[in-house]
Amino acid sequence: MALGSEYVRYERRRGVGWLTLDRPQALNALTRDMYEALHRACVEGDADPDLQATVITGTGDVFSAGGDVKQGIEFLRAIERDDDSHPATLFGAGPGSYLPVDPIVAIQRARKLVIAAVNGLCQGGGFMTAMVADLTIASERATFRVPEALLGVVDPWVASRLPLYVGMERAKRIMFMCRPFSAQEALAWGFVSEVVAHEDLLTRVDALLDEILRTSPRAREAYKAAANRLLPDGSPDSPDYLGADAVFRSGDAREGMTAFAEKRAPSWVPEGR
Repeated sequence: MALGSEYVRYERRRGVGWLTLDRPQALNALTRDMYEALHRACVEGDADPDLQATVITGTGDVFSAGGDVKQGIEFLRAIERDDDSHPATLFGAGPGSYLPVDPIVAIQRARKLVIAAVNGLCQGGGFMTAMVADLTIASERATFRVPEALLGVVDPWVASRLPLYVGMERAKRIMFMCRPFSAQEALAWGFVSEVVAHEDLLTRVDALLDEILRTSPRAREAYKAAANRLLPDGSPDSPDYLGADAVFRSGDAREGMTAFAEKRAPSWVPEGR
């Protein structure tokens, strides 16, 4: 399967697609092409009768540091140029869109199972990928974080989904404080289903697949669809996306992203001033 990104490797073994994020020089920060590759793996995987599941992992000690901030800054510039002929939107094919497709909802809606093998640093878009995967297995070296508020932006996927995994109080703490948490904490809180030695991660996922692939594909699909009805459907006009878009258009987003690029602390201006 050709996924269209030089930073995503794909191989197939025993009816399972293994997708590896491979941009180590940028901590596997997710570009538009990489997000689109995740989406394509789900869509084309569902259309392939011989594919049973997809595994997503990263290189070395990094799963993904999140979305590419440089492309986030480009989206802010698109917002400043926003007009009827070139609208700036979170998702869409136009030149003013942040992402061409919604990769996280694609994982959620995929009929076939998606397994995240989190091998290290996991935050931002990587965090969301791990969150909506059907099973998430973590290396003992993995750490997790939702850092968007430090940049003055809002992730459109996290707030309405994370409480279902870790509880409302803990989810708010994770989002408001932007502190990393460990693989063992993720296990205790229910965010991942298993933590293993770093060197055993992919071997353990292979063993789990041996068990999973003994089960009925139709049963797996029905169970996944029923469980995921508890999650938001990801409609483009949902409050999640409208709220994230509004924050992107605020002064906080411009200040937060600019401060990050300039390697300084942001200077937030209270609303109304």
